[in-house]
Amino acid sequence: MSSSLNISSCDTEPIHLLGKIQSHGCLLAFKKKTFLLTHASTNAHSFFSDIPKLSFTHLQNIFGTDFFKYVQDLCKKQFYNELYPHKVIVNSQSFRCYIADTEENIIVEIEEDINQGETEFVFINKFNEIASAIRKAPSFDVLSATVVHTMKQHFGFDRVMMYVFDELNDGLVVAEEKEFGLDSFLGLKYPAADIPKQARTLYLTNISRAVNDINDEGLAIDCFLPEVHELDLSYSVFRSVSPIHIQYLQNMGVTATHAISLVIQNKLWGMILFHNYNSPKYLDFNNHLLAQILAMNTAQAIELLEIKNGKENSNQIDNILEKIKFSDLISGVSDLITHNWLLISKQFKSCGFSILEDNTVIYSYADTPNKELLAQLHSHITKDGTKNKQQHSDKIKELLPFWKDDSIVGFLCLNIAYNLGKYIYIWRKAKIQTINWAGNPEKSMSVDETNNRMVLTPRSSFALWQQKVKDKSLPWLIQDLSFATTLNEAIINMEIKKNSELIIKNKELINKKSVLAVLLSQKTDELYKLNL
Repeated sequence: MSSSLNISSCDTEPIHLLGKIQSHGCLLAFKKKTFLLTHASTNAHSFFSDIPKLSFTHLQNIFGTDFFKYVQDLCKKQFYNELYPHKVIVNSQSFRCYIADTEENIIVEIEEDINQGETEFVFINKFNEIASAIRKAPSFDVLSATVVHTMKQHFGFDRVMMYVFDELNDGLVVAEEKEFGLDSFLGLKYPAADIPKQARTLYLTNISRAVNDINDEGLAIDCFLPEVHELDLSYSVFRSVSPIHIQYLQNMGVTATHAISLVIQNKLWGMILFHNYNSPKYLDFNNHLLAQILAMNTAQAIELLEIKNGKENSNQIDNILEKIKFSDLISGVSDLITHNWLLISKQFKSCGFSILEDNTVIYSYADTPNKELLAQLHSHITKDGTKNKQQHSDKIKELLPFWKDDSIVGFLCLNIAYNLGKYIYIWRKAKIQTINWAGNPEKSMSVDETNNRMVLTPRSSFALWQQKVKDKSLPWLIQDLSFATTLNEAIINMEIKKNSELIIKNKELINKKSVLAVLLSQKTDELYKLNL
């Protein structure tokens, strides 16, 4: 079996069908249609010793009428994983419950209620204290630092980090709070391969995931059906952990983790990660809920900051467009952009622009590549007859390996009038970047031979590994492309206005010419009569 096939199989590992849970909890699964018990973790009898025949017992007989009605109501809507808001008393013992949905089953997971003396006031007070600090943060840097600091104080893990994903799903540690003596991960980047695709998908809907003890061998799940039916544990809180991920954590020296997703506009924007190094550690029901709610508050705060920044950027763009709209000097697109270049170039972080008409460079301003190179690039990106309004790249050499300009390496092409062959190129200069990876990203996973079979092995080194990126400009961000679209529309509107005025003027000229012809004719007649 090839290495590439083995490594790609990490993305298809059935982590939802591991058939085990972590041993600090207990799992029961009930058939959706009948609410009869079909699966139970092997420790269920120790939790429910007074229930004689656990198999095919009705959910209501185990957890009571109120709990059963709550589950019935849940089943009427779409849900993934819910925390039952009340304590459940079974055999005079107090439990906390998580409820998960699968296609065929309702999963109920329970843990002992270890905070019986803690009042709701204490919980609400903790929430208000941290949420208030998050809400008051004036910027993202302050917000992220506040989140990791307050969460480390309240939850007591050895390290708390905020981790943000880029457009390639690589993750960057943007904030960190840790115990003295631990190496810092702040500013390090982790490759997308560290989180398999199926796990990334689950993080969107099951936003809290804990590994309480990496040495926990887990508990098997018994199936009471005539034929063994694998239980889908996608949204299980206590779902056991993939052996590959366990080895990954062992290689990091971690003994326990807790991860909470930051979901913004239905996308996995980032994560808050808790690490412990010297002992198992987990968040009980109350703190699990608190961490989850605080993560949702953090995501909302980030989104509000992005909206605020977006409005500020939008105001700047509006100012540029207003200047374009009311500019009286304009005789063409080249004058339009040149006259407003200071504002446009600042917005684009660009070094120059070029205009093509009928595949010929008719105008260039500031720092631009030579005409021959531009002609080659233009021929390449329009060879398929594309009518895209815009195209862009932050590394032209990936498109044209023979690109000879080492200074200008990024472009954004705006299609002003496809049928007329009119295009605008915005240029960006090279920006040498140093990326600090946590270990070599090209060795995030390897294939080893163990007992005459090939097995996946996660990398063992997370030491700083620096990568120098050359021949690349700043990336074209969503806000850049949005501004480009708006600018394109403004230019097209100006072209329409200018040509409309020319047509009107031409009509006026034709009318005046006709009037002049009539007047001249009349004058000629008058002179003829006088001569007679």
